[in-house]
Amino acid sequence: MLGIIGAMKVETDKLISALQNKKTTKLAGADFVQGTLHDKSVVVCQCGIGKVNSALMAAVMHSTFKVAAIINIGVAGGVAKGIKQGDIVIADKVGQHDYDLTVFGAKPGQIDGFSDVFFECGKSIVDKLTATAKKSGYKYFVGPIVSGDQFINDTKFANNLNTNFGAIACDMESGAIGHVCQLLGVPFAIMRAISDEGDDTALTDYDRFLQEAAERSFEVIAGYLVK
Repeated sequence: MLGIIGAMKVETDKLISALQNKKTTKLAGADFVQGTLHDKSVVVCQCGIGKVNSALMAAVMHSTFKVAAIINIGVAGGVAKGIKQGDIVIADKVGQHDYDLTVFGAKPGQIDGFSDVFFECGKSIVDKLTATAKKSGYKYFVGPIVSGDQFINDTKFANNLNTNFGAIACDMESGAIGHVCQLLGVPFAIMRAISDEGDDTALTDYDRFLQEAAERSFEVIAGYLVK
């Protein structure tokens, strides 16, 4: 069984609606909806916004449903040059840009107990998502995605995420999901569509492009399940 997590209703509703043979289980305040899509068994959870919510639901999903892998879908802010609204971003690794132990000699984003700043995504899942995105016809990018408990709408901050972490996009959940999956030994991947560019116009763009970006994210994950 594949686990799929999205933070917001707009990111998971279309996928849940497409499931057949649905069964809902409420755990830790969230609905986990099991079902099939293109004859693949999945469980979908709307985790809520932020790192704590996403980390908790990833752990609950794995412990309860014994998922073979977890994919985080939804929308993100693009922070690399050339990435625009509607583009697909697929993480090859994820980190947490707001985790800071540099006063103790750690690298920016390096979490206590880990030697690297990033958690590596499952290569086979990334490759399959990339092939699906390519087939979809949407412009897509593969690279690091970083998370923090803040909505980024500052051009300088967004540029710094790209410069300091090499990030192509930012969000509020994927780094925490990667952290949990690393600890649990569960393969994971992140695939999102760009709703804004994390800059000074991000809030306006987010409101304009949220629905379209969420729909593109659904199209790619649905295509992934066909294969």
